[in-house]
Amino acid sequence: MRAPMLTLAMVAVVTACAPAQGGGSDEPVEFAEMAAAAESGPAVGMGDRVFAHLGQFQAIADLNGGTRASGSAGHAAALDYVESVLRDAGYETVRVTLDAEHPSAGAADVTVLSGPPSDPGEVIAMVGSPVAGSLTAPLLATTNPTGCTASDYAQADSSIVLVQRGRCSFADKAHLAERAGALAVLVQNDAGEGPLRGDLAGRADVVPALGLTHEAGDALRAGLRGGEVVVRVTVDPGHETVPVTNLLAQRPDGAADPVLVGAHLDSVAQSPGINDNASGVSVALAVAEELAARGAPGARFAFWDGTEQGVLGSTAYVQALDQAAKESLAAYLNLDAIASPFGDIGIHGTGAPAEALLDAVGPSARLIDVAAESDDAPFTAAGIPAAGVHSGSMLPLGLSGEIFDMSAAVAPDPCYHRACDTLSAVDTATVRARLGAIADATVAAVADLSSR
Repeated sequence: MRAPMLTLAMVAVVTACAPAQGGGSDEPVEFAEMAAAAESGPAVGMGDRVFAHLGQFQAIADLNGGTRASGSAGHAAALDYVESVLRDAGYETVRVTLDAEHPSAGAADVTVLSGPPSDPGEVIAMVGSPVAGSLTAPLLATTNPTGCTASDYAQADSSIVLVQRGRCSFADKAHLAERAGALAVLVQNDAGEGPLRGDLAGRADVVPALGLTHEAGDALRAGLRGGEVVVRVTVDPGHETVPVTNLLAQRPDGAADPVLVGAHLDSVAQSPGINDNASGVSVALAVAEELAARGAPGARFAFWDGTEQGVLGSTAYVQALDQAAKESLAAYLNLDAIASPFGDIGIHGTGAPAEALLDAVGPSARLIDVAAESDDAPFTAAGIPAAGVHSGSMLPLGLSGEIFDMSAAVAPDPCYHRACDTLSAVDTATVRARLGAIADATVAAVADLSSR
């Protein structure tokens, strides 16, 4: 049975060949000339082809307030650009809009039960915090205030942990606390920043995380200096339904192509997102162009919306598949944040897709574990073989199952989720060669998987 990737029966949720609606005040710019500029001839290497696309995503961000976040004018313009490249390469495209369940910042409270009294002020449950109800436990401050290594949580079992923001993501802190047996984390904001809002990036292996003002965190730390402090934390995560628009593409006769290659198109609001994740999108586009030029069957393509809000687009897509559609997919290959300036080629996943990518990349690839943070996770959860490529973010790539230790490490991407995640930050010979190698390896993996 034909997978419902481009099924016109989905007219209730499909807006075919129509521009996405941006949420910003600026109108998206036209990118026909950009698509033409990114076309590659036979003399252009794969890495150069990928960087041609990266340049267009930087231009899109520059023209749209420095971001390509979901719902923004920059995201709408990026969607137009990707669609134009795919159509020029001969693919059929469709935009599928689905409703996604989105965790939102929920209600939370912190009460000091013993120790010096303090007013925590406004407390905000981070997006994606698991449901916890009411938790009571001793308060513990991490040995290093930012709490980015396993050793910082050595005494955290059965406690509620106080940690400062910075150095690693909120999700990393909540994950390390979970691994140590802690019940929750309270994350102190920087001075002068007010209440702290955050997102746990869709990870499942985390404890509830609550954002505090800098002043509230300082008051709790002062209490700890005087002895034991016991706190009660109440967490009531929120949820809302939001629309997400995924862009899907296939060859005119490619409904039965068994491999799906995907990358998320959105950035975080404060960043142009060149590494995360224009790099994955650009490699996917180069792979699509290469397969089309060869006349090679094997792959369909997906560009996800709402990943930075909690892997929303890919999750909604998988949930909409019927059993026959799931069985039609031999593999899903995900490309996410693969241009980290100080990163490596990491492969995550199991089974045939991971084996195909590892074989195609060769000895320079490393098997890693990125938990449930990227768009391969909903495929794996649904029983669809899936794997992905990633080059690291704030934490260095570790072997599969390893807890990262940043005590003597350089972050693979110091600009992760920051305004400095720009083309100039990743434009090195090493990154160019890496992206070319990943694109070539993805082409080879598609050929391998589609022939099995």
